[in-house]
Amino acid sequence: APARARPELVIALRGTREPRVGTALVDLYAADEDPRVRAKAAFVLGEGGEQWPPLLVERARVTARLDLESDDPLLITGAGDVLGIPPLSTPDRDLLIRTLRGEANQGARARSTALRALAAAKVVPATLGPALEEVARDSSASPELRAQARSILKSLAGGPK
Repeated sequence: APARARPELVIALRGTREPRVGTALVDLYAADEDPRVRAKAAFVLGEGGEQWPPLLVERARVTARLDLESDDPLLITGAGDVLGIPPLSTPDRDLLIRTLRGEANQGARARSTALRALAAAKVVPATLGPALEEVARDSSASPELRAQARSILKSLAGGPK
């Protein structure tokens, strides 16, 4: 297909539950040369969530772990879509929390993506709370990320957002 159409063709696969489509999405996410196609494949995988077989999700997560440290905003966002598929392994949860805290000097997009992935993966408040408190106080974090962290902390405490 023409380069402009390829990302939209990936989106057309949304809602498909066939295993061969999942395999094709992971292949596209892991190896396609166009970051737009890769990001769309990651989005569709993330949207499908737990419908995908665990081994298929793990194949995608291998790429997502690397993409989280990318300079390309599309690949960072795609990494969050894939890493946010529950259930989240302890090493992936720890990677996302380290990224959220800014321990690896990732940029604002990676930190925000990590927060989104942790929320999508339904990480328990007791695990996420300390990291959110750090981010809420972190002057090096973007104002938007600090506001998101404060909002989530308030919701976890049962207060108004």
